[in-house]
Amino acid sequence: MARAGVAAELRRKGAGESAVVAATAGGDVDDERRSARTAAERWLRTHPPRPAALARHLDRKGYPASLVLELLAELTPERNEPADGEL
Repeated sequence: MARAGVAAELRRKGAGESAVVAATAGGDVDDERRSARTAAERWLRTHPPRPAALARHLDRKGYPASLVLELLAELTPERNEPADGEL
């Protein structure tokens, strides 16, 4: 789960702000990217490579939209190209 997802879940369960900050401290953009890639690859092992469904999955885990779009382009490239006759 992304740091934002962890923070939202802790707040939903009534954790204090200091607990939220402590739980989400550390890590960097590369850690978040690795975590998102792992989550996406795990999901793709058991689901068809449908970009919209994968995007919803990653969004529910709290990953930022820019990172989700980046991973979709990398992990489902054939779905990002127009089909024959489409533009």
